[in-house]
Amino acid sequence: MKIALLVPKFSNFTGDARITEIQAEELIRGGNDVIVFALEADNKPINANLFLMEIPKSLFLHRIYRLILFFDVYKILRWLPKFKQYD
Repeated sequence: MKIALLVPKFSNFTGDARITEIQAEELIRGGNDVIVFALEADNKPINANLFLMEIPKSLFLHRIYRLILFFDVYKILRWLPKFKQYD
């Protein structure tokens, strides 16, 4: 099965990224193909693919963008076909 996991920031210092990494490892051990989608990342998951989506580098714009991401129709239409490939 192809599984996509989404997390805002994939880092060693955030709990949601650590849980995502643990889930990815367990799913890979179960024979699944796993990819992690993130807005930004400080490290790479073990045995899983990491796909970064674009996000502004400025701290102020970064915070604003995370609030309005769901209104960015262009990006949603661009990424939706990639998400449909996964279960």
